[in-house]
Amino acid sequence: MRAAALALLLAAPAGAVWNDTGGSALQFLRLGPGARSLGMGEAYGPVVSGAEAVYWNPGAMAGAASLDTAYSHSEMLGLLRLEHAAFARPVRRLGGALGMSFTFFHQEPMALVTNTNQNVGSFAPHGQSFALAYARNIFTGDDHPMRDRGYFQDLYRRPGAWEPLDHEPEPWTGSAAVGAAVKFVSETIYDETAWAVALDAGSQYRPVDAPELSMSAVLRNLGTRPRFRHDSESLPLEFSLGAAYAFDWSHQRLWPAFEVAIPQFGKPYAKLGAEYVFPVSEGWRGAARGGYKTLTAADLGPLTGLSGGIGLIGRALTVDFAFQPMAVLGEAFRVSLGYKFNPPAPARRKPGRK
Repeated sequence: MRAAALALLLAAPAGAVWNDTGGSALQFLRLGPGARSLGMGEAYGPVVSGAEAVYWNPGAMAGAASLDTAYSHSEMLGLLRLEHAAFARPVRRLGGALGMSFTFFHQEPMALVTNTNQNVGSFAPHGQSFALAYARNIFTGDDHPMRDRGYFQDLYRRPGAWEPLDHEPEPWTGSAAVGAAVKFVSETIYDETAWAVALDAGSQYRPVDAPELSMSAVLRNLGTRPRFRHDSESLPLEFSLGAAYAFDWSHQRLWPAFEVAIPQFGKPYAKLGAEYVFPVSEGWRGAARGGYKTLTAADLGPLTGLSGGIGLIGRALTVDFAFQPMAVLGEAFRVSLGYKFNPPAPARRKPGRK
């Protein structure tokens, strides 16, 4: 089961694979889609938006301004493959956005042998997931911050007068995007199939006084226990917290991000990434990305945590590629496409502003 073992090693921390004998099933659920995410070391919870948010952070899907679609293909070690397609769109009647995604994990056929070591054919383990998500924006803190008004000034100058309208917004005042996704998942190994229903939930928060800062919280794979024959196991439950800050200047942007993931089985691990976006030509921007994830560093060496990627961003179309070395095991890479239907026109900058 070389390929299956490699999938587990990629998906879970070393402690989850080797030290926890119970572990969890359907580990392909931890293999994320999208080249942009891999390029940023998968520190993606506070950064993601649109269709890819159905997997990475359902709450961030609330920012979709029009129909947004995404497709990605992942190759790992020349043996494992992950296909992912998703869309998100705003729905005014529901006061938020709806999204759907489909994920298919498959690998090269493996030899089917008997207990006497006779080859009687082959089989190809595979898994799939279908998700339906909803997200919306909510405002936290003072919904309508009130300030002094000119016609109250004379009254406020009287000795001992209260100034009830003179206060600053509460520290937590800001915009929060919250959402959840219900997933129907299955995994097949030879003639046995395990099924489960899982819930993902996530949020992105931006303070009103610092909209460049985004913070995220994501809970993934909370659900029923899939069963293979007589044994049932947990799903790969994981919770993560992240933050990112966007530095914008002269049509350029540097977006560093950090995230900490805490799986139910295994040790917590960190993800660090950054994206630099720059103009290329009229209507097109380029992107260079780099990241580091501590997930495999202990077993495969520190260099395996590195990842990088590039992208081309248009008003409607985006194309991304990312690469990650895996030492003696080989390489992993992702290619992804995104397309926005009827995207809103870019906001015009005020005169004098860059």
